[in-house]
Amino acid sequence: MGEFNIIGAVIGAFVGWFIAAMFSSGPKTPIEAFTGDYDSDGLGCLAFLLLIAVGAGLGGFMLPPLFD
Repeated sequence: MGEFNIIGAVIGAFVGWFIAAMFSSGPKTPIEAFTGDYDSDGLGCLAFLLLIAVGAGLGGFMLPPLFD
């Protein structure tokens, strides 16, 4: 695997959170995801957190090659 970039991970996590918040009626903030205080029609807590984790992973590994 290549180099991991923390700034890219933060940007990727924000993009994952933004996508989850925009395209679901589920949790809009991480606090709502943990407490379960949101409409049940949206993403569940694990799916919301998975989108953030995937975004962070992709951002962390994909950002360094973009700037080489």
